[in-house]
Amino acid sequence: MDYFYIKYTKDEDFVKKQKNSIKHYCENYFINIETNQVKKTTINKILKKVSIGDSLIIYDLSILGNTTYTILGEMFKILEKGITLIFTNYNDPNKRIYPNSTFNFNFLKFLHNIEKNHTKKRISLAQESCKKKGKKLGRKKNAKIKSIYDEHKRIIMKLYKDKVPKTKIIERIGIGTPQGLSKYINKIIEIKKIELNINKSNFDVGFNLLTKK
Repeated sequence: MDYFYIKYTKDEDFVKKQKNSIKHYCENYFINIETNQVKKTTINKILKKVSIGDSLIIYDLSILGNTTYTILGEMFKILEKGITLIFTNYNDPNKRIYPNSTFNFNFLKFLHNIEKNHTKKRISLAQESCKKKGKKLGRKKNAKIKSIYDEHKRIIMKLYKDKVPKTKIIERIGIGTPQGLSKYINKIIEIKKIELNINKSNFDVGFNLLTKK
C-alpha cells in the first residue's frame, strides 16, 4: 500500500506545493487517491500501522523534521520498518530509498550517529561555556516554570471567556502587561487543545493520510 503524507503548517504556500507535487506524482504513475481515507494523524502513529513492502510518499525531506538529526532519525526508523521512502519534489528519477538496500540502511545509520555525536558535542561545549561564566544549568527534576499569572489563572480564563478586555483583566488581578497576558492566555488555550486532542488546522507535526489499495 502507498501512503501519501502532506504536512500542514501555517505556511499555506508550502502546503499547496505539497498537494500539487503529490497530485502530479499520482497522475504520472496512474495512482488513484482515496480521498475518503483522509485522516489527521502523526507519522509515529502511521508507522505503527504500516507493513513491510509499503511505500511512504512525501514532498521532500523537510517533512520529516526541522533538523538534520531528526530527519536522519525518521529516515532510519522508516527504513527499519521495511518501508520504501519516495520523494515527489526532486527531479532525479531515482528518488527512492529502499529498505532492502544494505548500503542505504548502514549509510543512514552512520550519518545519524555522526549527527548525534555532533549534537552531544555542541551541548557539551555550551554547558562548559556556561559553567565558565558562572551560569547555573538546567532546573530541578520535575520542576515547573511558574508564571506570575498562575495564581489568577481561573479568574483570567473566566474573564477572557466573557470577552473582558485584557487591560481590564490586568486591572482586576493587579499585575502583568497586555502582551504578557496574551502570551499566557494563548499558552493555556494551546495546552487545553493538546489535552483534548482537538488540533484542527495549524499543527506542525500533523499529516494528512491518503491511501491507495
